[in-house]
Amino acid sequence: MRFFAHLSVPIGLVALLTLGCSAEPDPIGGPDHGLDQATPTDLQDLDGPEPDHGTDPAVDPEPGCTDRDGDGRGQGCSLGFDCNDHNPLMYEGAEEICDRLDNNCNGVVDEGCPCDSGSIQACYQGPAGTEGLGACRAGWQVCIGTEWGLCESQVLPQAERCDRVDNNCDGLTDEGLTNACGLCGTTPIERCGDVLDNDCDGTIDEAEAGCDCEGRTNQPCYSGPPHTLGVGVCRGGRADCLEGTYGVCRGEIRPTPEICDGLDNDCDGLTDEGLANRCGQCGVPNPREICDGLDNDCDGLTDEGLALPCGRCSAAGLIEICGNGLDDDCDGHVDDGCLCQGDPACYPGPPATRGIGACSDGQLACDSIGEFWERCSGAVLPQPEICDGLDNDCDGHTDISPLGCSMCQTEPEICDGVDNDCDGHTDEYLRNSCGACLTSVDPEESCGPDCCNGLDDDCDGLVDETLVNSCGKCGESCYTRTWSSALDNLDEGQINGVDEDLSDGLRIGTLPYQYPYLWVANSGEATVTKIDTGRFEVIATYPVGPDPSRTAVDLDGNLWVVNQAFTTSGGTLRRGSVTKIQAEDCTGFDCVLFTRTLGEPGAIPRGIAVDDTNHVWVGTYEGRTLYELDPDNGQILDTYPVGLRVYGLAVDSDRILWISNLEQPNLGEGVLGAFDIDARRLVPGSPWLISGCSNPYGIALDAEGSVWLGNWTCNNVVRFDPAAQEFTSYAPAEPVLSEVRGAAVDGGGNVWVVAGASNLLGRLDPSEEIWQTFATCNGPMGVGVAASGTIWVPCWNSQVWYYDLEGGYLGSLPVGINPFSYSDMTGFALTNLVLRTGSWTVLLDCGYPDCQFDLVRWQASTPSGTRVLVRARTSLDSESWSAQEGPFELSPVELGDLVPGRFLEVSVTLHTTERAASPLVSEIEVQWQRP
Repeated sequence: MRFFAHLSVPIGLVALLTLGCSAEPDPIGGPDHGLDQATPTDLQDLDGPEPDHGTDPAVDPEPGCTDRDGDGRGQGCSLGFDCNDHNPLMYEGAEEICDRLDNNCNGVVDEGCPCDSGSIQACYQGPAGTEGLGACRAGWQVCIGTEWGLCESQVLPQAERCDRVDNNCDGLTDEGLTNACGLCGTTPIERCGDVLDNDCDGTIDEAEAGCDCEGRTNQPCYSGPPHTLGVGVCRGGRADCLEGTYGVCRGEIRPTPEICDGLDNDCDGLTDEGLANRCGQCGVPNPREICDGLDNDCDGLTDEGLALPCGRCSAAGLIEICGNGLDDDCDGHVDDGCLCQGDPACYPGPPATRGIGACSDGQLACDSIGEFWERCSGAVLPQPEICDGLDNDCDGHTDISPLGCSMCQTEPEICDGVDNDCDGHTDEYLRNSCGACLTSVDPEESCGPDCCNGLDDDCDGLVDETLVNSCGKCGESCYTRTWSSALDNLDEGQINGVDEDLSDGLRIGTLPYQYPYLWVANSGEATVTKIDTGRFEVIATYPVGPDPSRTAVDLDGNLWVVNQAFTTSGGTLRRGSVTKIQAEDCTGFDCVLFTRTLGEPGAIPRGIAVDDTNHVWVGTYEGRTLYELDPDNGQILDTYPVGLRVYGLAVDSDRILWISNLEQPNLGEGVLGAFDIDARRLVPGSPWLISGCSNPYGIALDAEGSVWLGNWTCNNVVRFDPAAQEFTSYAPAEPVLSEVRGAAVDGGGNVWVVAGASNLLGRLDPSEEIWQTFATCNGPMGVGVAASGTIWVPCWNSQVWYYDLEGGYLGSLPVGINPFSYSDMTGFALTNLVLRTGSWTVLLDCGYPDCQFDLVRWQASTPSGTRVLVRARTSLDSESWSAQEGPFELSPVELGDLVPGRFLEVSVTLHTTERAASPLVSEIEVQWQRP
């Protein structure tokens, strides 16, 4: 049986034409008498009869009322809401008829009607207002026979349990089940150092938990429950340590009760929960679906229960097209009024779903007379999606709801923009505050210093956490300590050779600068012995190269010794070498820094000296060459052939390198050479032939720049005046100083020599030409002056004797086999005669083991001929020290290469080559930070 709407049906009535069957065909084309070729105007009535609401809208329209289908209902209409303004049979209060439409607009289709067996619909049996809230959601039911079966897979309100889910669907989550932090389980314990309130007691890193914020300031902090940090609107701030505990976290945003404003105010990962409608709108009820091609009620379905079977909202203007198997005019019939011919496949559902997923064609059958197509049977149309391995709603996705989540409800939530666990929320707890997936974001602390930039790079609510230092800065100094004459605190440092009056600053004083050690070269066993000249004790003995002899102490207090490497008894020529030994902060063989060979085999290095820039100079006897060495690594910087047998070297304040030249076997032909370090050549006029008997051996300089030579077999000492270029000899009448070897000058200008054959120590006062002699050890070889006010004599009999400045014998110490020591074996000549030197050393205790010392700056006046050098080193315990950085001559200096530590030692050394001038240091400042 077919139904057609008559073109002239009055308003409010439905006229149904019942057309009977005829045994004979109608000559016009069938019992419909041509109505199968209905015009568009005719088809406008296929939506059904228009109800009589008492007003003809075409004649007397209600002002402000939008009523497209003439049923008197719609937007702004006094009679109420119209869920489908294209169908006059659908409006609030209409009678529900069995037409697969929601006629009364109550959200239920064909209630009370028998259902078609196998059809599926959504269902929810929970309390009103709970569907879609929290865990609650609709399920589905299947038509069995003509009745709907049980509602499957719906989630109804349950008892609340602690799982971050609103199980009872009341808009609250885990209420009454969480700890002080709002989490499940026991309350976490406080964790020191992260500037968070881990135990949620309102205090950050409290002292009761054993925490001490150690004076840190401006630290990233958060005093709310830690799991809310960086969630929703919650953000951290900055806090300062006050008496061991952090104070208020300035600028933070903590959770507040949720309000409907599009923000996650309570920072639980959900926005406007329980407050906004299904579409996320505040202050309005849940919207209703209307037939307009949109998902008005935000349930993931479009026009559900409102659209015609073909998926359209209205049949107006639609014409059936014969032969395509579709319900073109949306009347629920395929090819109605069309002659039976062609492909009988049919599909009365929305054309876009035909052949998609579970949707499939049915089959048309002819009427009883074999003329016109009857109803399509067997077609499978879109149904609500269920978990059955099929694409029930024919949208191209299997077991996926229109919202994009799995209908099987077995998938955990992953960060992919889909509601995988079908709880109504997408990617909950899986994205940071910037919206990026947590798994794709590196923590700020793993990014390193580059991320310390004042930004929340990992969007966790804290800015530069774990990256800022103790004062909340990115790699900038936090603390400053200053010593100055203005602050009157320069006396906190230890002075050496500095004027004791510190009221104007640091300047070189009249007392000698003191290096504490004497170094004795033991040629018979290839070692050097280190002696403390203040405590009169042997400190250590170190291995060096073969046949060590002349020694020199550099401006850092370290020792350099030349190893002569004489030809072996078998006639083998060997290469000589130089060894550097560290004076401080080392033990045992670790103090021997390196040994460097130089010269050709048999060249025999004998002279060594250090200039005012700390460069080391070595001269060879047979090689007749000078070598300039790098003070740090001993590498040869340059080579200068001088044509002189170098037996001893000394450098004066004018940077002239003096060379004693002992000629063998032609004794008596010795000369004195002079090499200009800056000009890199011999001084014009040199070498000078020593007048009279000349066998120059040891060499020394006095404070006036005169050169003193131990004149070996001539049994005297010779002075050379560089200004007059004159030699003067001095010898006592008695006793005879037989074989004068080493020579040295003390701070009072007295010249000390040893006579190896007569076992005497001699002292000459040049101003009065007064000699004094003192008995000494067997085979004295050299003589050294210590700043402690003692004279030291290494002896061939493996001893060293020491005296006071008046020649009084004080004692002796054992050393290695056969000392053969010459030159400046204590460093006294370099720092008190060649240069005038002073130093100031201060120890800074930052109070923590991980201080990073950043910078040292100073203010100094440096007249011509003066210099200020600054060095620094660090320690954890003020006993074991790092390698020293420096010397630095230009202020300020960055100390970034220093290893972190608790203690910083800063040494300021003052030098002058001008006897009457001194640099003046008025202020020293150190800057540092802690991680």
